[in-house]
Amino acid sequence: MKYAHNIRIRVFTKDNEEQIRKRLIELIPSKKTKVERTVARGLENDKIIIYQAVIKNNADINKFLNKIKEPIRTGNIEERIDDQCNLYLRLDKEAMLRNKLKLTYGGNCFHIRIAIAAYPAKKEKALKIIKEFLDA
Repeated sequence: MKYAHNIRIRVFTKDNEEQIRKRLIELIPSKKTKVERTVARGLENDKIIIYQAVIKNNADINKFLNKIKEPIRTGNIEERIDDQCNLYLRLDKEAMLRNKLKLTYGGNCFHIRIAIAAYPAKKEKALKIIKEFLDA
C-alpha cells in the first residue's frame, strides 16, 4: 500500500557535521536518495550547515516509515498533521547521535515532513491512513 507521496528530511548543524551527516544517511533506506548539503549564515554570521534528503521511491518510503514506526506511535499524530495531509515529525538530534529515535516538539532536531497519500486530500483521510499503517 502507498502511504506517502514523499518524505523530506532536513537537519541544521553548526558542529558535529560529519556525525549528523552519518546519522541522516543511516536513517535513509537507500543510497539512491541523495543528501544535499547547503551552507547558510546565521544571525551572527556563523556558518550553518543544512542537510536535506527527499525520499520518493515507494519501497524506500515504506522502509523509512517502518524504521520510525515506534516513535510515531508515541506522538500525538492528530496535532502533527496539517490540512494539506502533511505529517510533521521532529526527531531529537541528541538522541539520534546516540543512535536512538525519539520524537520531540522542538529544539535541536531532524525535521521530517511526510506527504501522506490521502485521496481525497483531507486531514481525516490522512489520519486514517496513518492509523492503518501503525496497526499493520
